[in-house]
Amino acid sequence: MQPYQDTLDALGAETTCLLGHTRLPTKGSRWNNDNNHPLVGSHTIGAHNGIIYNDDELFESLHLPRQGEVDSEILFRLLDTVDTSSLNGRYLPAVKEKVGLLEGRVASLAVDLRRPTQLLVLKRRNPLCLRHEASLMALFFSSRYVFLRKAFGHSVRTEALPSRCAYLFESERLLELGKRPTSLLPL
Repeated sequence: MQPYQDTLDALGAETTCLLGHTRLPTKGSRWNNDNNHPLVGSHTIGAHNGIIYNDDELFESLHLPRQGEVDSEILFRLLDTVDTSSLNGRYLPAVKEKVGLLEGRVASLAVDLRRPTQLLVLKRRNPLCLRHEASLMALFFSSRYVFLRKAFGHSVRTEALPSRCAYLFESERLLELGKRPTSLLPL
């Protein structure tokens, strides 16, 4: 597919994150692109695998803007409300507070454009596997390890991330830390 190939051709040394997601529609039409991933908030871009049951209530009670109908949008709107400039190392606790408002299952990847070299990974009651590919200096995530094995060969080692955790990966420390996050916090 040409648009996909054009995106891959545009990647360069300045690229720190590429997000993609195949969505099984839970809410909202797939024909409305505002419901498709990656979802874009004011500052946050991300992909979510799971279902959030109280999105309508949270949008209403917190007076957050809504662009599409998909339940996943609430996650990124909540992350938009985290003030990254005043946290003094308390980013993950602030994220935990926001994620604690959600009812449902979450496996997501998100980048706050104010912190573009950091990848936030959330896992709560949904599968998520990780593959560190040192030769590409890259991390790959999938809901099932079998997809990673198909992409990298059956002998590759993948790791299922422990559930109920928030992970923060730093692209500038990927060479040093590999598949280890710079910080993590139980959710």
